[in-house]
Amino acid sequence: MTVVAQPDLVVDDATLRDEVRHLRAQVTELNRQLVEEKQRSAIHARGSSLSQSLTSPPTSTRHSQGYSISSPVPASQRDHGAYPTYTGRILRPTFGIAHQNRVDAGDKSSAWSLWKDDHSAETPTERLNAEDISFHEDHGLALIDIFFDQRWPHLPIVHKPTFMRERFEPFARGEELPDVARFQLFMVFAIAALEQSRIKGKDAYSHRDLFEIAARDLRSVLIAEDTECITSLVLLLMYGRTEPQSVNMWHTTGLALRIALGMDLHRNESIRHLDLKEAEMSKRLFWSIYAYDRSMSIYLGRPLGIQDADINLPYPLQLTDEDLEYQTTATVEPRVRADVKDMSTFIHLIKLRKINSDIYRTFHSISNNSYLGGPDLDMLRADIYAQINDWLITAPRYPTSSSMFQAPEWFQNAYHLAVIALHRPSFAQPQPSIESLQVCADSSISLISCYGSLYAKNKVSYSFVALSGIFMAAVTMLYSLRASPQVRKDLTRQVIETNINSSLSLIRGISNGREVAERAARVVQGLGIAVLSLFDNEGYATPDISGDAEKRNVDKEFLSWFGLKSRMVKTSTAPLEATGQQAHWQEAGVPGVPNTPLATLSVDMAWEDLFAQGFGMDSSTGIDFFPHSGF
Repeated sequence: MTVVAQPDLVVDDATLRDEVRHLRAQVTELNRQLVEEKQRSAIHARGSSLSQSLTSPPTSTRHSQGYSISSPVPASQRDHGAYPTYTGRILRPTFGIAHQNRVDAGDKSSAWSLWKDDHSAETPTERLNAEDISFHEDHGLALIDIFFDQRWPHLPIVHKPTFMRERFEPFARGEELPDVARFQLFMVFAIAALEQSRIKGKDAYSHRDLFEIAARDLRSVLIAEDTECITSLVLLLMYGRTEPQSVNMWHTTGLALRIALGMDLHRNESIRHLDLKEAEMSKRLFWSIYAYDRSMSIYLGRPLGIQDADINLPYPLQLTDEDLEYQTTATVEPRVRADVKDMSTFIHLIKLRKINSDIYRTFHSISNNSYLGGPDLDMLRADIYAQINDWLITAPRYPTSSSMFQAPEWFQNAYHLAVIALHRPSFAQPQPSIESLQVCADSSISLISCYGSLYAKNKVSYSFVALSGIFMAAVTMLYSLRASPQVRKDLTRQVIETNINSSLSLIRGISNGREVAERAARVVQGLGIAVLSLFDNEGYATPDISGDAEKRNVDKEFLSWFGLKSRMVKTSTAPLEATGQQAHWQEAGVPGVPNTPLATLSVDMAWEDLFAQGFGMDSSTGIDFFPHSGF
C-alpha cells in the first residue's frame, strides 16, 4: 500500500482534516516501528559475531587537506544493515501519538496541540555512512567556535580546553576516538550546525547528518560512566531544543536528572573532596539539568523533577574555563565584572529558573488546594513579581557578544515570559483580574517587540521554546484584548493589527517554513480577526460587546490554549455571566477565585465559530485575514 501525502489538499470539514492528520501520524509511527523491527531482526541474526565486530579496532583514514570520520565497524557489515543503531525512547518524538488520547491537549499546554502532527524531523530514509563525511580542519574549528560562542553561555557543560585536547585534536590527527568521545564531538558539531545554518546558510552537511552519525554511539553512551553519560544526555537536550521531534526531551531530561540524583550531585557534600575544576564542572552539570527540568516541566505542563528545598548545591563560581586550568581551590578568585566567557549568564539563568519554579508550583500545579486565593494569592504574586523585577535589574551586560543568550533583549524576553506566566489564567486563578489582564497585554506586546529586535539582528535561533514563547505571547495579547474592554480602550485597531502582523512575521521568520509554524500562524490569524472585529471602522474600540455576547462565558476551547480546558465549570443551563461564573467556581471549590470582581470574559458568535475549528484551522476557509500585511 502506498500512502501519498497531499499537503495542499483542501478539505472543508474540520473533523475530516483532523482525521487525515491523525492517519498520517499513525503511518509515520508504523513506519518507525517497522524500521525498528528490521534492525532488531538483523542484530539478532548476527548474534555473537556482531558483538565481536563491535570490539574490533575501527579503521581510520586521513586526507591531505582535511580528515574523515572513521567507522567503528567494517564497511561490509554496515552496508548490510548490521550496525546496531539505537532505537530506544530517547530518539522518539517529544510530541508523539502514543499518549495523546490519555489526557486532552487542552488540559496540558499549547505545545501538545501545536507539535502533535509535526513530522519535520523524521529520520532520513537514506543512511549516510560515517566515512562519507569529510571536511577541512578549519571547518571543524569553525563549528566548535560557533558552539562555544553561541550555545555554551547558556549551558556550559563542556570544558573547552579539555574538549579540544581529548576530543577535537585527536580527531583532527586521524586518531581513533572512544565511542562516547566521538558521540560528544559530533553532538557539538550538530548543535553548531543548527546555528551555522542561521549565520552562513546551509552547509554541505546538515545538522541532521551530523546528529545521525552521533546517534550511532548512543548505546555506548548509556552504559558509560555516569558523568560522561549525563554530559552526553545534556548535549542531546541542547540539540532537541531545536529539534524536539528528534529527541524525546521529557524522557531524556528525566533520565539525566535521575542519574544525577543517584550521584548526589544536588548536594554540596558531593563536591567537598573534589579539586576546583572537578567541583565546578560538577556544579555546572547539575544546574544545567535543573534548568532543563524546569523548562520541560513548564512547557509540557508536567511536574517538576526535584523540589528546590531538596537542593543545597551552591551555584558555580563566576570563572572562565581558562581560570579552571590555572586556579586552585586555595587560590581561586571569582570574577566581579561579567565576561562573555564566564558563568555570569549561566548563574543568572539558574536564578530565573528558580523564580519560574515558584510561579509554576504556586499558580500552575494541577492541585493548588494549599492556596486559598484572594489576598493570600495576591500577596504571593506581588512578592514573585518583585523578584522578577530585581532579576531583570541585576542582569549582566556584555559590550560585545554574538550569543542570543547574552543579548539585552534575551533577558527582557525571559522577564516578560515570567511576568505573563505569573498573571495569565492558571489553575490557581483560572479567571484573572482586570489588572492582571493589563499586565499580560503589556508584557505580551513587549515580548513580541523584543523578539523582533533579536530577529532584526539575526540573533534569534529557531527552537520549540522560542516558537512557543512567541505563540503564547500573541495568544495572551489577544486573550487580554478580547476579555477586557479597558485594555482595548488603550489601543487602536491599527496598533493591534501591527502587533498581530509582527507576531506572524516572527513565527514564520524564525521557523524556515516548518509545518508547526504555519499551524501556529493560522491560529494567531484566526484569533486576530476576531479581536479586530471589536474595533469600529475608525479604528477605535467598541464600548461594549452585544447583549447576547455578554451572556456567554469564555469558551472552554479558549482556556485550552493555557492548558485549563477542564477548569471551565460545566453547566446544564444557559451560560453564566462573569459574576455568575465566579460564584459558581466558588461554590464548586475551585481554588484561587477571589471575592473581588473579575474581568468580564465573554465571546460573540464569530468567536465561538472560530473555536469550532480550533488548532485545526487552515487556509481552506478561503479567508485572507491580513491581505495587506505581506506575511
